[in-house]
Amino acid sequence: MKACEAAIALRPDFAQAHWNLAIAALLSGDLPRGFAEYEWRKRHARYRADFPDLPGRPWDGTDAAGQTILVRAEQGFGDVIQFARYLPPIVAMGGTPVLVCAPALVPLMRSVPGVRTVCASDPLPAYDAWIDQVSLPRLFGTTLDTIPAADSYLIADPARSATWRERLPRGRKIGLVLAGNPAHPGDGRRSIPADHAIRLPEIPGLTFISLRHGGPSGTLGLPDLTAWMTDYAETAALIENLDLVITVDTSVAHLAGALGKPVWILLPHAPDWRWLLGRGDSPWYRSARLFRQPVAGDWTSVLSAAMRELQRLQADCGQPARSDERSVA
Repeated sequence: MKACEAAIALRPDFAQAHWNLAIAALLSGDLPRGFAEYEWRKRHARYRADFPDLPGRPWDGTDAAGQTILVRAEQGFGDVIQFARYLPPIVAMGGTPVLVCAPALVPLMRSVPGVRTVCASDPLPAYDAWIDQVSLPRLFGTTLDTIPAADSYLIADPARSATWRERLPRGRKIGLVLAGNPAHPGDGRRSIPADHAIRLPEIPGLTFISLRHGGPSGTLGLPDLTAWMTDYAETAALIENLDLVITVDTSVAHLAGALGKPVWILLPHAPDWRWLLGRGDSPWYRSARLFRQPVAGDWTSVLSAAMRELQRLQADCGQPARSDERSVA
């Protein structure tokens, strides 16, 4: 952070230094400073093409009553889910937020009361002001103590949930995601390598369910449910029927947290800024528990800790875990 501040002092318009300072401040928990500096993403050479100016006035966080506020989704699906928590506060101010997002997210986001959702490929509706979604925390003055809706803010569709209930086995069910989208620029750090030996404990009364969408889900020896997970509303309905989700840092982590479902998130040694440092919980999702690599690349320790804790919890439920395990490549 000192190096970034020195660079900015020499060149105040140095977007890369402002961006790095934003990430460092957010990672340290200084959200007001971090989100203020985060605005420089729109001037960063790598990202500015994603932020073309829209017609009309940018929203400054005031005078929402009776106004239609266009909220432009940005970045990955997980980001859109994480920052959807800022749509209800606009409703509470008397405004009508209209979220413009990817088709796969539209049905899920329509579960937020008072929010209109349109597909990013459709013509923009009429609006009074617009805002980029991840600029909302700055407008609302977010600190670690004032993050809205940390318990839950998304709702799974009851009819879809009932359909999934009929598909899934009885008993306790654990959702599992050990790899994200390989096209993600940081996927090599956040996903567990495909050739990593993974030991899933054999626990009576407990079933593992793959939540991986596409890709080599069969490497875990679990059924591939991709054909049924047609959008995020379907995945939410599936998660609603689970007792716990264990996942690496993917959109599923955000989805489970936004639903208020218990979720264990397996993190690399150098995590994304939103998971902060040195803590086992998350101020963004009260239902989340964080398992961190003690050193870079050490997935064995993370997985072992999570599986030991899972066995302990299952034993506490009156169904002791067996010592035998099956090794899955």
